[in-house]
Amino acid sequence: MLGSAEIKTRPLRFAFIVEPGSADQVRAAIRLGSTLWGGVFSPIVPLFRRMPATWRDHGRPAPPAKAVVEGYLDAFDPDVLVQFTSHLPAYVSTTGRHVLKPEDIWEPLRKGNSRNPAYGIGLLEVLDGVFEEHFKYRAKYPVRVVLPAIPSSLSLYWSALLGDIDPDLVPTVEAQYEKPLEIETLNEVQDDLAKLLAPDVLFPRRLVQYGLRRERRNSAARGESCVFFMDASKVGDIVDFWNLRALGRPVLGVPKQLIRNNSVRTLVTEFLRSHRRHWRHDPTSCDMASFIRSRHSTMKEMQAFAESLGLKPPEEDPCKDGYFTMQSWYPRMWDSWARDKDAAIPDDFYSDDDKTIEVGDTEDRSLRVTTVVPAFADSHGLYSHVQCANEITFSVFGASDYLAEAFPASYGQWVLRAIGGIGLGENWRLGRNGVVKMVRDGDLAFLKIPQAEDVLFAWLRDEGWTAELSTPGLLAKQIRRQCEGQAGVLMNAKVLSLLEHMNGGNVTADGKPMDRDKLPVERSLPVEQVRSLLKKADKRLDLHARLLEKGVFRLGVRAQCPSCHRRSWFSLDDVKERVTCQKCLSSFPAAGTLDRSTWAYKTTGPFSVPNHADGAYSVLLALECLGRFGGASLRTTRTLSFTAKKPGEDELEADFAFLWSESVYGERRDGIAFGESKTYGPFLQKDFRRMRQLARKFPGSILIFSTLRETLTSSEKRALIPIARAGRKPWKSNRPLNPVLVLTAREILSWHGPPYCWQEDEKARFQHMHGLLALCDASQQISLGLPPWQHDWQQQWERKRAKFLQRKAGTAKAPKH
Repeated sequence: MLGSAEIKTRPLRFAFIVEPGSADQVRAAIRLGSTLWGGVFSPIVPLFRRMPATWRDHGRPAPPAKAVVEGYLDAFDPDVLVQFTSHLPAYVSTTGRHVLKPEDIWEPLRKGNSRNPAYGIGLLEVLDGVFEEHFKYRAKYPVRVVLPAIPSSLSLYWSALLGDIDPDLVPTVEAQYEKPLEIETLNEVQDDLAKLLAPDVLFPRRLVQYGLRRERRNSAARGESCVFFMDASKVGDIVDFWNLRALGRPVLGVPKQLIRNNSVRTLVTEFLRSHRRHWRHDPTSCDMASFIRSRHSTMKEMQAFAESLGLKPPEEDPCKDGYFTMQSWYPRMWDSWARDKDAAIPDDFYSDDDKTIEVGDTEDRSLRVTTVVPAFADSHGLYSHVQCANEITFSVFGASDYLAEAFPASYGQWVLRAIGGIGLGENWRLGRNGVVKMVRDGDLAFLKIPQAEDVLFAWLRDEGWTAELSTPGLLAKQIRRQCEGQAGVLMNAKVLSLLEHMNGGNVTADGKPMDRDKLPVERSLPVEQVRSLLKKADKRLDLHARLLEKGVFRLGVRAQCPSCHRRSWFSLDDVKERVTCQKCLSSFPAAGTLDRSTWAYKTTGPFSVPNHADGAYSVLLALECLGRFGGASLRTTRTLSFTAKKPGEDELEADFAFLWSESVYGERRDGIAFGESKTYGPFLQKDFRRMRQLARKFPGSILIFSTLRETLTSSEKRALIPIARAGRKPWKSNRPLNPVLVLTAREILSWHGPPYCWQEDEKARFQHMHGLLALCDASQQISLGLPPWQHDWQQQWERKRAKFLQRKAGTAKAPKH
């Protein structure tokens, strides 16, 4: 087993749970977020019991309160919940996350025990880092540290815009850092906002972003910067402003109470100009910022302010578009279906203190890791429970058994037990990017990479299914072990035919069909014949040596019995002074007989099972193919043929399955896939029924049909097309309900993988294909003759729009009574 474990360091992610409309709790949450490293990217989550009327969208009812709260937690994936409310409902408190009271965070400072918070990295440690980088030596272009005084008017808005340090912390900051950092105090923040918000000015909100880099998770969102037009007197709009910026998007909050302020107008104008960027490949188009209307503002108010700025592109500008677009709705970050459409997927923020650990050839899959904290954080923080988080991802190859690289987005106690070998306990959890270790300085982490089968079966157990490997699955597992995790050695049709012939199959040694009426008989072949056939199979690789290395063949002699004159094969262990004929059971001396015999091979162990090892070869090669396609960006947790049972349900069966996650253009995707695999036989109705059942039980799963034949038959296509069309229905996050993936010999038996294994016209057509879902779409077009699923979605949208316009026209013509 070889590979690596990559460790990324990030701030703890908090979620501040507040009562809706409570200005005091929101202010306290803002102050807490402004004094913790990365705290400004932690959401404020109102604990709605009933949704306000302002959440209704164009006549549509507001979403359920529980769904909104759960949606915020799902989107931001916090490590710790901070409870400002008097109580938490069970659906929040039982998520497995730490739950703290706000006073717990800075308790060590108040008691005089430590200058650091009990959870997270505090502002004082950040200021130490700022001093070391910017003030220890005189910089040519110095930064300014400014502590603005929060105005009494619209104070909650100014706190959210600039950050607000807790009054208990201010004396310590002033006493220890006012002179070293040359801290300035600004009393009139409205006079010149453009200078205060200049890039070289560090105020509280920017200070706690020190040392962080942004990794976008939704790179498809163009023009993500926005001006949030809001009512600064409404607590709900303040919360929405804070959460919109917590996504990582460039956001400028503009209260309608200040739209006549010249400083605000100048700031907005400069913001819009700086975020209007021409496309490099097409200067006639450009990205631009959006005006987003808050729930307590009107489109008329926002449009009037935007037009009053008088922004028009210069005449020589090749792009005639304006400087902004208008958006009437608030981005639906709580809605998993709408997040990517609204550019509302929260970004990741990491420090530069990454670490990669090489995984050596260890039998027990264990690692000993020293966890990583930012360089500026205090060492030996004795009173700090948890300082930051380490996200750990595994990339392993060459292991005899499949190991877990991807983990389920939702999980229960069985998954936690399955990965217990990692050391999962109080300070371990599964996050949106994998395993998360919540770190204290100098922690030692003892990791044991879990087996893929254990994790996937545990996830099924959390879903109510009890799974186990089937007999073919156990055989495939043993073959992979025998190949030492390198099943690609079998990726040759002539090799598979040779093995099937030696195991008694109805094919000749060079792959031609034989009389099917003959009973299967295990065959031995002369060594030189095997060597010659393997050389013809692939002239570049020494397949003979590789198969011998993996223990596919065992050596013996083929000799003729002097009594019955029939030939038998004798292993080296059977060769003694006298040899017993396997046909007539007579014995004869080895001397004088075996010296005229032929050295010959027979298959051994799991490679001696006929019918292409009961289909195990096709399963293993299909999984190898997907691994080649995904490269480093696709992580999988794979298992072989299995069955699963659940009380009151029909038994599930699949030839293989895997959890998967990948990053495509910075956007993370994940899910589960189930496979039905054939070697050379046809897909039958029972196979299609099994896959339909899996589709019903697991919405969003990928359905894979793999075969070692070059093409599907017309009857198979007729059966598959309805399944593919049903799976194309839009699901969520711009994904189909159950996308179908078709793999044939062209993909499975090619070292290059798709699209490079396809014909030239297909290769050109899909040259920019990236990601597992795009491969599903392409395979349906090539193997089933279907159009792109975006074409189907567009037609569906046009039909709905036509019906809407028809109803609208009918309503307008209806006579009044």
